[in-house]
Amino acid sequence: MPGARWRVFQNREDAQTEIFEYIEMYYNPIRRHSALAYECPVAFENNYFYKL
Repeated sequence: MPGARWRVFQNREDAQTEIFEYIEMYYNPIRRHSALAYECPVAFENNYFYKL
């Protein structure tokens, strides 16, 4: 979806599925979270396990 152009979906379910996949698979893993000391979840998890 990054760099995606406008798209017309066949139905609401297709739109919801694609939006959910974008948020969960692309946006959330790279978005910085204040609860994680402003690190993205992937970096936070890597740092956490490295410190163990």
